[in-house]
Amino acid sequence: MDSDQSIRPFRIDIAQADLDGLAERLRRTRFAAPLPGDDWDTGVPVAYLRELVDYWRDGYDWRAQEVALNAYPQFTTEIDGQNIHFLHVRSPEQDALPLVLTHGWPGSFVEFLDVIGPLTDPRAHGGDPGDAREDGAGSDAGRPVHTSLRRRSRAGTTNLRDTADLLFARERSTWSSRHCPASGSPARSPTPAGTPPGSPPRGRS
Repeated sequence: MDSDQSIRPFRIDIAQADLDGLAERLRRTRFAAPLPGDDWDTGVPVAYLRELVDYWRDGYDWRAQEVALNAYPQFTTEIDGQNIHFLHVRSPEQDALPLVLTHGWPGSFVEFLDVIGPLTDPRAHGGDPGDAREDGAGSDAGRPVHTSLRRRSRAGTTNLRDTADLLFARERSTWSSRHCPASGSPARSPTPAGTPPGSPPRGRS
């Protein structure tokens, strides 16, 4: 895996010109004439589509969403020449085990926002603190917060495995530093689900 594994803090900050451009394109939407009845039997009703476009143009508050998303610690790094975005949410529990969350296509890390709190801090959500997890949530390569997808990976698909490997290595490093802060020796790191007994953790040759 050829990569620059430096970790860089990241915040979502869409340029106002981009938001204005989107609003203008939505304003210029050309709608087809509705068919008789204008219902779902013949496709998306034109009346519904007009309402949806109006909402995205005038009703959706993207800046409020940015504030909500930026409440989560976000980072970027490089894997195989591709810029990769991910969240790393620490747990207040010292014995929290690493957990890597990856989404499918289409999708984004937003799918995990409702579960990150209960996973990282079950005590605050009425759960057992012994179930706490230290979450890493990666965005699939090419998702909007990345630069453009530069190429396919060696396997012919986007590098989801490499992304998961890097996230797990970061989680393992955090876990080890918590449990052996002074000794300098590596702590026993948890093994990801699906790893056969005796196998090295993913990301370690």
